[in-house]
Amino acid sequence: MGKSHSVNMLVYKSALLAAGICLLAILQGCAADDGDKAKCAAQTGKDCHSCLQYAQCYYCTATKKCTFYPLKSIIPKSDVCSLPDIRWGTCWVNFLALIISVVGIVLLFIVAVSCWCHCWCKKRRVRSVERDERQFASERAARAEVQAERRAERQSRTDAIRQKYGLPSPTGEPPYQPL
Repeated sequence: MGKSHSVNMLVYKSALLAAGICLLAILQGCAADDGDKAKCAAQTGKDCHSCLQYAQCYYCTATKKCTFYPLKSIIPKSDVCSLPDIRWGTCWVNFLALIISVVGIVLLFIVAVSCWCHCWCKKRRVRSVERDERQFASERAARAEVQAERRAERQSRTDAIRQKYGLPSPTGEPPYQPL
């Protein structure tokens, strides 16, 4: 268990490192330039759909302002627009509901993966116990067989000694047969 567990942990840590590097590369690739901010600013005063045609923009329903989405802070500042008034990605879902939905889905995924891991480990442990029980039973049968052979060997030596010296057998039979 020790070697496979350490290999699994190494794979897990490598996957986390790779995911972190990919996320960092994506965030750096999504860095804003002045052209992106100008595209968003040009959509101010228009409707939500025209603002959200650019993925890097979000729309504030209270001020009808189209603003560049701040990827580095993840959640836009509340002084620009409150979370229930922000629309990002789609006009019919506000940003707060979107955040709550994403968090709920992530938590559901984590719970599902945790349950799967628990069941997998439990099933593996049960198989290990069954394998150990079978191995123990076969070892016990082998020991009983060796013990029976030794007992028969001892009995035959004891009977040979009794016969040699003319001693009665413990079963009550006479030590010799009359002719």
